[in-house]
Amino acid sequence: MPNDQPQQTTNAQNGVSDQPQLQHQDTPLNTTGGTGSSKRKLNLTVLIIILTVLVIGGPGLYILLHHVAKKAPAATKLTKVTMNMGWLHQAQFAGFYVAKEKGFYKDAGLDVELLGYKDGVDLNKEVAGGKVDFATTTPLEVIAARDSGYKVKAIAAIYQTSPYAFVSPKASNIKTPADLKGKTLGYVGGNTQAKISYPSLLSSYGISLSQVTVKDTDFDIVKSFQEHEADTADIYRTDQTYLLDKAGIEYNILLPEQFGFGLYGDVVVASDSIVKNRPDVTSKFTKATLKGLQYALNHEDEALAMTAKYEDPLYKDPAYEKHIFQNSVPLIKPTGNQPLGNMEFVPWNRAYQAIQSAGQLKTGFNVSDAYTTEFLK
Repeated sequence: MPNDQPQQTTNAQNGVSDQPQLQHQDTPLNTTGGTGSSKRKLNLTVLIIILTVLVIGGPGLYILLHHVAKKAPAATKLTKVTMNMGWLHQAQFAGFYVAKEKGFYKDAGLDVELLGYKDGVDLNKEVAGGKVDFATTTPLEVIAARDSGYKVKAIAAIYQTSPYAFVSPKASNIKTPADLKGKTLGYVGGNTQAKISYPSLLSSYGISLSQVTVKDTDFDIVKSFQEHEADTADIYRTDQTYLLDKAGIEYNILLPEQFGFGLYGDVVVASDSIVKNRPDVTSKFTKATLKGLQYALNHEDEALAMTAKYEDPLYKDPAYEKHIFQNSVPLIKPTGNQPLGNMEFVPWNRAYQAIQSAGQLKTGFNVSDAYTTEFLK
């Protein structure tokens, strides 16, 4: 190992030692020169100037700094908000996770808690009762809730086209609603939405419920098809088609919007009370959520990485999540120059008419009360 200590050498010709000399920079090199004296005078002058500024300007400086401190904004206190997903945590709700992870909610002054799905909980009732501030449900559920007296309304439509669809084994040869006549129709998990959607599709082709058989089927679509529980079943095309593909099951898919029954998918709902009494919070939440959604659409890999922090164990397969996200994108994007979250009267009225024709409206009301676009501007 080299020796790092300075070594002493001697110039044989002049006898001067090369040993490094340690010397204070203010020490005069000789007793006759003025360099050291000048430096001491300069240092003393600078010190006097500094002391003078502090003595004379000190009070003013203190007042100025105190004034600036008073004017500086205090740390913003975040408003706590709860948001409940309409299903298990997964890529369907990527926009919410991105809004939280990227700090869009925090920038808006909100501390948002993202809650997962709980079986058997009516989210419209939870929102109306003030147990949660916001939630995702569907237009059919919002209309049914208002008809039952729950004061909730949609503030943004995440999915411009609902992922909701009907799938059947290829052998059933169901390609249009007309082919449903005489078939057994499966309501996956007893889904209320199916009990409204099926009759609407059937009636548009002159088929009554007496001409079909309806039954509740298992949530496990693969099991349901393998055991031939029904000829068709209602599913989310963004999600369960992946399971059918993975199981190697061939199927036909019937898309409601191709047969005049296009509806919005997930809508964000709030209570009439929050919309009226806390419009600032509602506006901030809506705008931050849509900002997160737009970011997710533009940054797929990053959005999926953020979603992975929240996803339910059933959705831990990265390929599954990618399938959901990529199949959701075209259903989320509005047509034309409409903004994300856009809502219009015609799709809402279509949903209202569907429930009415299915005989499931108790009282009736103005469908415009079921949604508001004031926070989309």
